[in-house]
Amino acid sequence: MNITTGELAQRMGDAESTAPGSTDDGCRLIVRRASEIEKKPVEWLWQSRIELGSLNLIGGDAGSKKSLLSCALAAAVTTGAAWPGDLNGRPPADTLFLPAEDDLSKAVAPRLAAAGADLERVHIVEATEIEKRTLACMLPRDAARLGRLIRQTDAKLCIIDPIKSYVDADTDSNRNEKVRNDLHPLVKVAADTNCAICLISHLNKACTTQPSALYRLAGSLAYVEVARTVSIVVADKDVPGRSVWVPVKINHAARPDALAFSVQTTDDGLPVVLWDKNPVPIDADEALAPKSKKASSVTDEAMEWLESELESGPMSAADVFKKGKEVSFSEPVLRHAYTRLGGKAVPIREAGKISGWEWSLPRRTS
Repeated sequence: MNITTGELAQRMGDAESTAPGSTDDGCRLIVRRASEIEKKPVEWLWQSRIELGSLNLIGGDAGSKKSLLSCALAAAVTTGAAWPGDLNGRPPADTLFLPAEDDLSKAVAPRLAAAGADLERVHIVEATEIEKRTLACMLPRDAARLGRLIRQTDAKLCIIDPIKSYVDADTDSNRNEKVRNDLHPLVKVAADTNCAICLISHLNKACTTQPSALYRLAGSLAYVEVARTVSIVVADKDVPGRSVWVPVKINHAARPDALAFSVQTTDDGLPVVLWDKNPVPIDADEALAPKSKKASSVTDEAMEWLESELESGPMSAADVFKKGKEVSFSEPVLRHAYTRLGGKAVPIREAGKISGWEWSLPRRTS
C-alpha cells in the first residue's frame, strides 16, 4: 500500500505525540528512565558533615568563631590530618579561600599558619581581572573562573566567607528565586569538580514566630535549600569559652552529634581551635534557645563539686581535672568554676621549675 508524504508525516506526528513528555503545543518534557541514570555514591570530605561536590552552608553570629573554624578546616585538608572522630585521615589537598571581612596579612594568613595549614596549598582569591580591570570577585559572574581555578589546583575545599559579600549587588538576598538562580552556577561548579564549597553566613536575630534554626540563617531560604549540608556555630550556653558546631540539615546521611571546640592562644597571641574529644548530644534548636534562668548550669554544678572536693585542703590541678572528668566536668568548665569561686592557683615547683599547679579555695569567714 502506497503512503503519501502527508500521511507519513501525520503518522510520525502521532507516534511522537505518544512519546513520554510530549505535549500538544510543540514542546515536550525531557524524560529519562531511572534505569538509564548512572548511580553515584555520596562522597564526603568530612563524613556526614561536609559533602564533596556540593554546597555546604555554615552559619554563626559575629564572634561565634566560625572563621576560626574555617581555618581549622583548611588546615586539616591541606595537611591530611584526621578530623575529630575520624582516625583515618586523607591525602593532603589544596584549598581555595575567599575571605571578604578579615585582613589577609594580619588575620587570615597568620591564623592559617597557627592552625597548622600548609600555606603552599592554600590559594587566596583576592580579586578578578577582566579586560585589564581589577574588580571584586562576584557571583554568579565569576563562578566559571572559580571552577577553572579549582580544576587547576585540584582543590577539595573552597571557603567563601561570607557568601553575602560575594553575591552580585543586583541580587536581592531575600528573594528565593533570584538567589537560587544565582547560586545554580556555583552548584554546577561543585558537582563538576567534586569540590566541597563551604558558604559562611551570618545568623538573623532570634524571632519567636520562626523558632527553627533553619530560619536563622541570614538572607533567603534558598541558601538553606540549595546547600546539601547546613550547620551553625554558636557559643555554648553552659561552658563559657566553648563553641559548638551543630548540624542543622544533612541531606544524604543521618545527622551526627554536634562537636565542641575551645579557642587557645599561641605564644604569638594567635587564636587556634582546640577540639573536644567527645561529641555533644544537642540539636540546633536547643543550642540557639535562650538559657533558662531557673535551670542549674553546668558551671553552677561544677562550683558545688569543687567546694566539696577542696573542702579538706589543696589539690593539684591535674588531680582535679582527672577526678572531674570522672563526673563529666571538662577542664574549661572546672577552670571557670574555680575562678567564680575566687580560687587562685599556686605553682608547684620541682628543681626550680614549675611542674604543676595547686588549687585551693579561700577561707570563708563566719
